[in-house]
Amino acid sequence: MSKTSLTGLHRFCCGLLLIVIGSACSSRPTPEQQLATLEAELLNSPTLTVSFEVIATGAFAAELRGTLTIMGDNQTSLRADGSFGGEPVSLHLGSTDTGLVGGNGDNQFAVAQPAALREALVIGLTRMGILHNLARLTSVQPPDHADGGVQNWVQADSLTGGGDSLSFSIIVAGQPSGEATLLFSDPQTLLGREQVVNFPGGSMQVTESYTITSSGTGISSVSLISSMTM
Repeated sequence: MSKTSLTGLHRFCCGLLLIVIGSACSSRPTPEQQLATLEAELLNSPTLTVSFEVIATGAFAAELRGTLTIMGDNQTSLRADGSFGGEPVSLHLGSTDTGLVGGNGDNQFAVAQPAALREALVIGLTRMGILHNLARLTSVQPPDHADGGVQNWVQADSLTGGGDSLSFSIIVAGQPSGEATLLFSDPQTLLGREQVVNFPGGSMQVTESYTITSSGTGISSVSLISSMTM
């Protein structure tokens, strides 16, 4: 093959490579789109089951394992057992014919069915981690913002990355509260959560692991890595 032919072939291959790379980049969702798609899948699944394990060490210790199930628009069941602050806990949350019951062992609350319970649980998990709402159950309180407004209360800001990792600042009630990185094996399948919470007397390290089954979607597992200051 002549030198001229080789040069032409080289240019053709380089041009084809640029087209392939450009096409891949243009089809890749933005970080905002990737997070929105993940949350939409979790919010819209007819039945969503999350098996979870939470381990916290450092300034505050906790070890909890359990399962959260969300059915339809707002029917919920949660059980978690383990220790929280060195004390044994048995946490529960469940929808009834008349409302929502939850708490820690025999200490429980009973309220009317919150209008935005599913949204509070899903957005709380993706943006803050499940430990936040488990902590509320230990103090016999329903999930945060279960009556509405959770997406305005906790926000993911300044998103970067995408694909196998997604980073953002956590904004709670308008105040910067931490940084999070979500790691993906594919755009909608996450692998785990590690979190550092800073207190005046020290820091707490948190690891959360989730396995998710979701009817009507392809989600199989969720995980998240983040660092928060409190």
